[in-house]
Amino acid sequence: MDRPFEFESFDHEGLQLTSDLRRYGIPTRYSQEFGAPWVGEPPLASVRWEHHVENEKGDGLGEIQGFVVARVVGHPEEAGLFELSSIESLQAVMKAMLGDPSGELNIFALDDRDAQPLATALSGSRPPRVSELLEGSELFVDLHIGVDMEYADVLVIQSPSDISAKLLDLARDYAEEIR
Repeated sequence: MDRPFEFESFDHEGLQLTSDLRRYGIPTRYSQEFGAPWVGEPPLASVRWEHHVENEKGDGLGEIQGFVVARVVGHPEEAGLFELSSIESLQAVMKAMLGDPSGELNIFALDDRDAQPLATALSGSRPPRVSELLEGSELFVDLHIGVDMEYADVLVIQSPSDISAKLLDLARDYAEEIR
């Protein structure tokens, strides 16, 4: 039986790994006319690239397409990069995006450093590679939540550091939680 996504448990299902880091996010394919009341602030920057992982059920499920040109409604090739300073802001972003058949959020969890180099790399003429954006223990998370039945939930976590032990603990916790 499928279990609906529970926003109250959002903090300990994948994002606890980011709790000691500064989070920035790109909500993909949202409408900028709608604005970003869930964050409460305008974007730090407009960027050209957003990361995409396929979540439509079928042969391509889970395929990492990497950075693609932003697909924001009304603003082709432009997406907002927001600071996500709390778990509540992360939850609010996902809730707002789930009016569509699926919602995808790119999260960059960085050490305490300025977001400007990230924004610059995400605005270049060529798509960046995740490995070019992260340092040390930083993380990239692509969270794609399926709302309609033909879509699945997909979680991609990348880091330049070996975080396999943390991911195994996370998988065990998640497996226990859904039993």
